Amino acid sequence: MELLLFRAMIFPLFLLLISSSLVYIVAQDCGPKKITKTIVVDKSGNTEFTTIQEAIDSIKENNNQWVKVRINAGTYREKVQIPKTKPCIYLEGADRDSTIITYDDHQQTDTSATFSSFTDNIIARCITFKNCIINVTSSGYVTAHGRNEKKDSSGFVFKGGKVIGNGKTMLGRAYGPFSRVIFYETYLSSVVAPEGWSAWKSKEGSGTNFIEADCKGPGANTSGRVPWSKKLDSSKLEKYTRGYFIDRDDIRK
Repeated sequence: MELLLFRAMIFPLFLLLISSSLVYIVAQDCGPKKITKTIVVDKSGNTEFTTIQEAIDSIKENNNQWVKVRINAGTYREKVQIPKTKPCIYLEGADRDSTIITYDDHQQTDTSATFSSFTDNIIARCITFKNCIINVTSSGYVTAHGRNEKKDSSGFVFKGGKVIGNGKTMLGRAYGPFSRVIFYETYLSSVVAPEGWSAWKSKEGSGTNFIEADCKGPGANTSGRVPWSKKLDSSKLEKYTRGYFIDRDDIRK
């Protein structure tokens, strides 16, 4: 699965994904939007940590201030897991093409994730995670994208991969009037609710771009979708590629 993300992802799930931009899981208060500590990871051994997991393990439990883990360029072949007791972590790569996290584990879903987060307030930016699935563990929303202006170039793009799990989930809810989420060439299991999307903080979906293109599986049946969602074929999605979205964030360095 390839996933280009910006801003909020609010959901009690295992995150097994590729992120080329910004993933944001938020609930707990982490104080002012300011980084209080930066830890650097480098495969070359020129820093204290050579693996991302080592850096995460070094962060104190029940942390309530933003800690940045800066991941220098390289392909990190490891599983990364953020436990419930370690919120307020900001993972930042050198850029999405040179900082890659991958792990070729194809065992049971809940233990084979390249990246698993079980806590609140996690940001991942300028990183590509490979070999992943989104495993829904309870009813809710897969995405909550915030976009308040049309000129904002952000969005969530899911390419390939699978959405599986238990309960019934929406693919997304609008966390702003111009929320934008695209799933294409993605397997959607029956965990996806027939209506698919929620207007939430937008006026009856006005201004949103919730798009499905060339998806497969029982959850890809769009006959029951909300009327303001869109179904396209992948040939019309050229602008929703890696190069289209601009990485940015609102946390002060």
